[in-house]
Amino acid sequence: MKKTRGGTAIKTLVALSALSAIGIILGKFLAFNVTEFMRFSLENISIIFAGIVFGPIEGLIVGAVQDLVGCLAVGYTINPIITLGCALTGCLSGLIYSLAKRVRFYPRVILSVIPAHLAGSVLVKTWGLSLFYSLPFVPTLLWRILNYVIVGSAEIIILSILLKSKRLLSEINKITTFSPNVKFKSYKDATDYAKNVSGTFSKPGLERVKALCGSVGSPERSVKVVHVTGTNGKGSVVAMLSSVLKEAKLKVGTFTSPYFFEMRESIRIQGEPISEERLIDLMERVSQVAETMADKPTEFELLTACAYLAFREEGVDVAVVECGMGGERDATNVIESTLISIITGISIDHTSYLGSTEEEIAREKSGVIKRNCPVLVGDIGEGAKRVISDKARELDAEIYAPECARALSMTLDGTVIDTDDLHEVRIQLLGVHQVKNVAIVIKAAKILSSTFGSISDEAILRGLEKAEWPGRFEILSRDPLFIFDGAHNKDGIVSAIRSVKAYFNKKLIVLTGVLADKDYRAIAESISEISDTVITISPGSKRALDSSSYAEVFSCLGVNAEAEKTVEDGVSRALSIAKERALPVICLGSLYLYPDVIRAIKNR
Repeated sequence: MKKTRGGTAIKTLVALSALSAIGIILGKFLAFNVTEFMRFSLENISIIFAGIVFGPIEGLIVGAVQDLVGCLAVGYTINPIITLGCALTGCLSGLIYSLAKRVRFYPRVILSVIPAHLAGSVLVKTWGLSLFYSLPFVPTLLWRILNYVIVGSAEIIILSILLKSKRLLSEINKITTFSPNVKFKSYKDATDYAKNVSGTFSKPGLERVKALCGSVGSPERSVKVVHVTGTNGKGSVVAMLSSVLKEAKLKVGTFTSPYFFEMRESIRIQGEPISEERLIDLMERVSQVAETMADKPTEFELLTACAYLAFREEGVDVAVVECGMGGERDATNVIESTLISIITGISIDHTSYLGSTEEEIAREKSGVIKRNCPVLVGDIGEGAKRVISDKARELDAEIYAPECARALSMTLDGTVIDTDDLHEVRIQLLGVHQVKNVAIVIKAAKILSSTFGSISDEAILRGLEKAEWPGRFEILSRDPLFIFDGAHNKDGIVSAIRSVKAYFNKKLIVLTGVLADKDYRAIAESISEISDTVITISPGSKRALDSSSYAEVFSCLGVNAEAEKTVEDGVSRALSIAKERALPVICLGSLYLYPDVIRAIKNR
């Protein structure tokens, strides 16, 4: 019997009773009688529907009850063999449907109907009729085969319509875990489904992701998670900490967003993206329940469920998971406990979702703190710190601060950092902000040593030096010098400007594009400190700010700004000016720009 949700036993009984009643009406009152013992009816729809949706046992019960009660209702003599045929039809249809998980939806329905009818309706019932009416078995069998070719075809069409009805599936899903089969022909099919199922990448709330994870056995409960949130820096921290844990001989899963080129980049095992085939398999499984949900899950929620499922099945020792947005209502926060929660920093961003003050944003991000689980907090303001401290105290979560750290040297070839515990820590990642991020990672590794045994200083040093994280003050070209930094909010831009000033003593050519829901005027003001020549472009997003409108903002600040229609045109123009004036180019703004900028540079 298919497992039903708690408190739904009575609803299930009512539903099965209703299906039996519908079947009785269809079979005993709305049938088309050819002879006393030959008729056309759709009575088996309710039996097969029960088997497919609720399970083979329920299909058997509905089939038996429907025949017995129907006979009593109209005064027919009960024929036990006919009753057995009805029960067998319901049982076989449900059994075949449950076993044919790898078969596409329509063939799966056909497979569930035809063999069930052949065994129950044709063979067993014909046997019962031939005994009861003393009819020749073979001629009766041939007639009933013709009968059920017609009836079965009609039932397949009707059942397919019913099982694809989103409204009906939504109601069914309140009672049982049934979902229709979803199969993808290709990797593109799977990714297109994820992108289009709700048309939204992310929105706050945990109900949808709980349903997705629950449909595949709640994998998040069996995965050891390091959960990382923060306005900026969380991606770099995830990348560096994952590298450190890998060097400590642990099997590491990572989940990050957004991805740049391919969806599978978001889910990595030992630093490598999962395969296309693996993502197809994961997406097919979580999409089963997605199809039954009235409130469709977002792309990020589907990916989150796929990530936790992959981590469980790959048997990772630890999963380092980056929050998408916020904390408490972020899909990744479906977990019940963490090895450690990390809050890298708090600043103003995503105000429509998270709040307009640092305290409000801190309240949302403090939702990643779990009872009796340690929390590591980066450099934040006093108001935000009070909010997080109060939450940690409420949940008996011990708060840790990062190591003290300072940069010994910063060049475009890398950074050397000293901390309280480790000296001459070398990293490839560029930017003044990485000093704080390194301090967070080292402290996190020390805390995690209590779970995994001692994580050696050598493993920490090797992991930090090997860590890579694209799109954050990354050098894409050296002749001319072209740097990309996905600084997409005010705090990120301030950090990027500080880095530019640390590496250069001259103004740069800036290529920039932002989303319209960002504080782009403040971003433009910061950029004006390091450039008097700006090329504006529009990121590949529905939320993008038009390049012409962005150029006008710079013009009002006294900065020479040119708007280009495409990213490729913008890159070409920026590089052309850079060569003429022997200046570096830095691209600042939305991470959505990154893949198009990479392609434009490669094309040149």
